[in-house]
Amino acid sequence: MPDTRDLGAEGFLSRARTVAAPGFNRWLVPPCALAIHLCIGMAYGFSVFWLPLSRAIGITDPVACPNLSLLGALTTTTCDWRV
Repeated sequence: MPDTRDLGAEGFLSRARTVAAPGFNRWLVPPCALAIHLCIGMAYGFSVFWLPLSRAIGITDPVACPNLSLLGALTTTTCDWRV
C-alpha cells in the first residue's frame, strides 16, 4: 500500500528521506550501475554497428528464416536478420 503521509516541508528528495538505512551495503550500487550501463551500451552499440558488421562478413542478401519460436529466434545461427 502506498505511503500517503504528508511530506510537509521535508519534500520527496530531502536528505532525511534519501540517506540509506543503517546496514545498507553501499558497495552493491556500483556493480549494479555498471551492469545496467553495459546492457544499455551493448544494445546501442550492436544496433549502430549491425549494418557495417554484416557488410564486413560478406552478407549481401537476407536469408529466409523458417517460423521460429521465441527461444529459437533468440538462439538461431542460420538466419540473417533484416536491417
